[in-house]
Amino acid sequence: MMRMIPSKLLFWYINLPIRHKLLVWFVPLILTTVAITGFISYQIAAKQVFSKIDQNQDNLLKKSIDQFDLIAQDVNDFTNYLFLSSSVQDYLSSNSPNTNLRQQMNESLSKILVTRPNIHSLIVYDINSLNPFEQPLTINQGKISAESYEFFRHTIIYDKAKKQDGDSIWYLANSENSLFIGDNQFKLLNVRMIKNIYDLNPEGFVVTGINEKFLRKKYMSLEDPETEMLVMNNDGQILTATNQDWVGSYYFDIPPFQTSKHVIEEMPRKYTTDDWIISHDQSPLTEWRVVIIQSKKTVLLELNQIRLITVIAIILCFIGGSIVSWFAAFRLTSPLKKLIRSMRKLENGDFSQSVKFVGNDEIGQLGQGYDNMVHRIKKLIDDVYFSKIQQREAELKTLQAQINPHFLYNTLNTICWTAQRKGEPEIANMAYALSSVFRLSLNNGKDSITIRQEIELVKNYLYIQEQRFKPKLTYEIDIVPEVLDIEIPKLLIQPFIENAILHGIEPNNESGYIKVQISHHHDTCLIEVTDNGVGMNEKTVLELNRSLKSYQFNSTNEKQDRSYAILNIKERLKLLYDEQATLTFHSVKGRGTRVELRLPLEK
Repeated sequence: MMRMIPSKLLFWYINLPIRHKLLVWFVPLILTTVAITGFISYQIAAKQVFSKIDQNQDNLLKKSIDQFDLIAQDVNDFTNYLFLSSSVQDYLSSNSPNTNLRQQMNESLSKILVTRPNIHSLIVYDINSLNPFEQPLTINQGKISAESYEFFRHTIIYDKAKKQDGDSIWYLANSENSLFIGDNQFKLLNVRMIKNIYDLNPEGFVVTGINEKFLRKKYMSLEDPETEMLVMNNDGQILTATNQDWVGSYYFDIPPFQTSKHVIEEMPRKYTTDDWIISHDQSPLTEWRVVIIQSKKTVLLELNQIRLITVIAIILCFIGGSIVSWFAAFRLTSPLKKLIRSMRKLENGDFSQSVKFVGNDEIGQLGQGYDNMVHRIKKLIDDVYFSKIQQREAELKTLQAQINPHFLYNTLNTICWTAQRKGEPEIANMAYALSSVFRLSLNNGKDSITIRQEIELVKNYLYIQEQRFKPKLTYEIDIVPEVLDIEIPKLLIQPFIENAILHGIEPNNESGYIKVQISHHHDTCLIEVTDNGVGMNEKTVLELNRSLKSYQFNSTNEKQDRSYAILNIKERLKLLYDEQATLTFHSVKGRGTRVELRLPLEK
């Protein structure tokens, strides 16, 4: 009985259809693979989530420190201005009250504060004032008065600022220790002693205030409601925070730090508690510490979503794998049936056949070989047909070129002699130049011409155009002597110059410039035609160069003449040089165009 079971299973397996065999083999394999992949993906995703949190917190810390440093630097720059201001020095050094000077100071400083939106209030205390109980110079957006110098002199802030001897100190003021009468809002105050610029004796104190509410709304807004941010000084007092209730408290009194045993100096830059992920950094300018506090619930929620997505992916892959295995046999035989149908159509003369198999397996290579074979057969037939058409067109063009240029050449010579006899040298020169163009174009019926002769034709053509566009057009021709006697197809350079004038320089309102440069590089002759015309955009240049490679120009009516001339030259180059000659366009919109033509010297 035991021997019969394997035999029955084997018999059952052998007689299964191919679709069922693939299902038996691949579905368990797919299920196992997807499960392992899902587990690994979850681990990687969890690691990336924590890495993303670290990166986001680092970016937010850097951004926040830069913002608060910018505010602190702005306050320092402003107090430096007050320290060096002659009007402030005069006001503080004066022993007698000066109402006009005080009014001028009030107006000028009010205007300056308008340009500094971060600073909301200003107090200037005069040490030399005869009445220490008088109202100090105060500028405040809320029209609130300030405490007298005598009151300020008995505060701890006064002692700290005096010990700094001109350096700034920062502190958080509330209703209990505020210098502003009736102002119960938290203010971040900067206090600095002002000295006489000549003898460096103390003259007064300047107090600049920033509303904590303004800092919180402008610089502490976060997209994630589960994330908190705070700024505290070296004593651990919270200067501002996203949670308004934390402002003025000390860090060890708020929930995220109540279970922490770290003192502020030994606090790690990054650490986690049971409920929070905490990162902080310290400003080198103000020594304030910016702290980012993120709830772990947000992270766990995101990881649970990843776990759910992973499970769904496993189920979908299992279903998809079953379906793919079921239809795998059909997909294996379908390309072969398609190839047979295409071969039958090819037998009946349809050379547009192409199976276009995807992949590089045996079936894909078979399809690619079949497509290449059909393409080559079609190309050979087209080349023979196109060659006969070109031969007929060339014979017709030769007959036309032998009739019309002879007549024009003789007529222009007659015009030239007549102009010379009547004292019109300019007309004679233009007629002679045009006559030379036709004479060189004929070239006694020869298809080739030396570069020396081609340049003579180009010079005459440019002379005619120069007279036409004077003084808008100038040109330059630079040729190495070694290439002058090299033979090239006639009328090879002139069409590019004509295109440069018609499509590049003529539409431009500025002066035009054309440069023809011919040089020798190893076994190659390099011909370049450059203009400073309107140029072409990058997309047009790419399409033009791609069309030159494929010999297919989908020209619009505006570009039909230019495309035809370029295609004509490319076809002539292919007939004479096969694929050894290259033609490339380089252009920048608004800056001009450069045509680069490379010819092999052995031809």
